[in-house]
Amino acid sequence: MESTVERMASSLTPTNENNQTATPPRTTKSNIKIVGIIETNKYMLNRSGMASEKLISAPKNCNSKKNKKLKIKYSKIIAANNLHIIVPFFETEKEVVFNSISVSNTIFSGKKGTHFIVENSGKTYLFVGLGKDVCYNTTKTAFRNVAFKFESFFKSDAVVFFDRNFTNQTAEAAISGLVLGTYKLGHFKKEQKVHPLNNKAFVLTISSENEVKSSIEKGVKIANAQLETFNLVDLPRNKITPKYLANWATKTGKKYGFEVSVFGVKESKKLGLDAFLAVGKGS
Repeated sequence: MESTVERMASSLTPTNENNQTATPPRTTKSNIKIVGIIETNKYMLNRSGMASEKLISAPKNCNSKKNKKLKIKYSKIIAANNLHIIVPFFETEKEVVFNSISVSNTIFSGKKGTHFIVENSGKTYLFVGLGKDVCYNTTKTAFRNVAFKFESFFKSDAVVFFDRNFTNQTAEAAISGLVLGTYKLGHFKKEQKVHPLNNKAFVLTISSENEVKSSIEKGVKIANAQLETFNLVDLPRNKITPKYLANWATKTGKKYGFEVSVFGVKESKKLGLDAFLAVGKGS
């Protein structure tokens, strides 16, 4: 029996009226090395670019079994030992400035789908463009692209910085996108590569001028719920049978505390689900 799984996506828009990142006072530029600039406008990820953390009833060789819960800590400042820093920017017509780094807007302006990597004083910065009209979905997609395209950036602990202009909804969307971007196909491969974000030793620091902890936790939960759906959708037809789905729903209900009722053919006929049964016969 085939079924359509609808993937949840929010359409909330940040309430910030300025739509611009704060620009700390400029200091003298020094030891700045431009590593590269990548433009990914209109870049869309397929399932091979999504994230995975299987919760229940995973196949024996499912890559998600190796994935660990993302470790997150919070800080108001970027510590001296933080060497990999992700900084999102709203699109601007002015020069882009962050700490001692300044970039001409002809090179990087925060345009949606663009990225800019720069090294300065032993630290590597990844600037992420969110565009002018920033909403929940565009932020989520931007950070999902970051996790997917810049996997090597997370080989060691990293920081995501949000200044005061970033709302809780924006922070929620960003972390949700990062988690989704770690997804890898290949449930039954013998050797599976785990995204660095899912490594046991990896720690992601959220540096924000606002209190965003509850929003970050919510974003991770939303992403994990979507990951479960992605895993189901990507299973082969000979695996994702009605019996498999029934077992999955029952186990998930027991784990998370919601009631599950499984109807067989007889029960479905009694309930008058004739159209449902007809679709099942034709599958």
